[in-house]
Amino acid sequence: MGRLSKNTLKRAKQAPADDKEQREERKKAYMASGKQPVSKNDRAKPNECFDTFYRANLIDTKVLTEDEYKQMIEALKKPLPTTLWITPTHGESEQVKQKLREYCLKAQANPTAENGEPVQISPIPWVDNEMAWFIDIPRATLRKDPVFSPLHKDLIYYTNKGVINRQEECSMIPAHALQVSSGNRCLDMCAAPGSKTAQLLSMLSVENLTHFNRVGKSSGFDEAEPGRMKIFRGRTDYSNDEAEPGRMKIFRGRTDYSN
Repeated sequence: MGRLSKNTLKRAKQAPADDKEQREERKKAYMASGKQPVSKNDRAKPNECFDTFYRANLIDTKVLTEDEYKQMIEALKKPLPTTLWITPTHGESEQVKQKLREYCLKAQANPTAENGEPVQISPIPWVDNEMAWFIDIPRATLRKDPVFSPLHKDLIYYTNKGVINRQEECSMIPAHALQVSSGNRCLDMCAAPGSKTAQLLSMLSVENLTHFNRVGKSSGFDEAEPGRMKIFRGRTDYSNDEAEPGRMKIFRGRTDYSN
């Protein structure tokens, strides 16, 4: 994202504040009109090319029935939950797991948000040792609810520290399916922003820790080849890049297992 121009910032400062009273008045007027609020799922615009392509490949080939196709479309309209995996070699990994277990119990005690949407927090069942989690909480609840707003802050905090790594569940599958182990070489041909690469590195770290049986170190990967990790960090350290320094800082946090 480019920098804002001085004129844009000036106009933003001069714009009148939209105070709380004005917002409440508009809300009352809208409710008095009798209109029903439109959910995000219903705002999705139809895509003719998308529909034509998937009808030809799924319905015409009898892979799906018409009803199944409609169910698929409705499922695609739903927002994805937050899913994450925990960096296994980080010193605070167990602390984060314990926090997530506590939030899981809170979600079980409060299974529905104020707007009626379900609240769910649970470990992803196919990942061992509760090292990956599924969090499905409405955005407003996550930010404003007194029970779950601390979770929102924790997610930001531990993501910036590199303890947790946000990644869609389907994207976690390839690294686990490869079953990498000590001595393997992996090449990620589509490493942006680098979540799968970070997964592979963390899996190699755990494998090397077990193989070398070294206690008190955060990463067996560095113990195996410290020089190569220094070169890797040197190649990925673009923090002075004006384009997106924040994203590169997060990437380094995900891939730095040397400390």
